[in-house]
Amino acid sequence: MSTTFKERASVVRGPEQTRTFLPHSPKKVLAMVLLVTAIFVVVFAVYLSTVVVKAHGATNNLIASESGTTLTGPLQGKQLPNFSLAGLQGPAQIGSSFVAGKPAVINFFASWCTSCQAEMSTLATTSKEFSSRVTFLGVDENDVRSSATKFLSKYGVTYPVAFDPKVSLQGAFKLVGLPTTLFVEPSGKIYREILGTMSKSVLMQNLKALEKVSK
Repeated sequence: MSTTFKERASVVRGPEQTRTFLPHSPKKVLAMVLLVTAIFVVVFAVYLSTVVVKAHGATNNLIASESGTTLTGPLQGKQLPNFSLAGLQGPAQIGSSFVAGKPAVINFFASWCTSCQAEMSTLATTSKEFSSRVTFLGVDENDVRSSATKFLSKYGVTYPVAFDPKVSLQGAFKLVGLPTTLFVEPSGKIYREILGTMSKSVLMQNLKALEKVSK
């Protein structure tokens, strides 16, 4: 019995014919998904660096580091909050008065923080170069005392370190992550706040700028 053109078109095709009508292979679909995801990540990163940072008035204070862009934090340009903590290394009690009247660098870190580990050796070495001119202070956050002590010894940190195991300074200092580093003028004004790991060049650039504005 003969069939019409419409009926013939509805006949199920064989395996080889069916494959030719598949729009994409699994590899192509995966590649497209990865491409779309990558585009979204790039767009979102640009949004953060242009809209969010600009909203906090920090767009002009971005410093290009060797690994990308270092963002400034919400305390930049404000006065250093008052604080008082037990000393982990150095004085038994360490507070905001410890860094008053002299240029200072305050680094918030933790021994378990991989980004902190990446910059700690640089901080330790540089602090010795500037020891007569700039006060360095570490603040160990959300950590275990024994782990923090081993960490400081491993990286050769000799400057005073305050201990904040319960993260009591998070609210006052608006901490959003570790490491966070404050460059503080003798008057207590925070000249610059850097979120994230600093390279040697970024640390030196900020130290020299801090000394200049502190004269």
